Amino acid sequence: MGQNDYVTTGVRLPVTLYRVLKQQARQEGVSMAHIIRQSLQAYILWQSPPKPALGERESDSFFLIGSDPGHSGLGNGSINHDKYLYSA
Repeated sequence: MGQNDYVTTGVRLPVTLYRVLKQQARQEGVSMAHIIRQSLQAYILWQSPPKPALGERESDSFFLIGSDPGHSGLGNGSINHDKYLYSA
């Protein structure tokens, strides 16, 4: 990224957090701004993970779970769930 691709902003930090950030940056040999950018990127990805591309969802087996529920034929399957699963 070029220098024109950035925006300068001011952030107020608690003194203890600032000291930890400064020490961490020194230990890693990077700027405090670098650690803050990485942290913000990780936070934003964590809050809103990327959505699968159109068509990708249909081929991902995770999204198929529960899409076609089967029937056991047992009228009391939910009542005796543990009995049916764990009894021999």
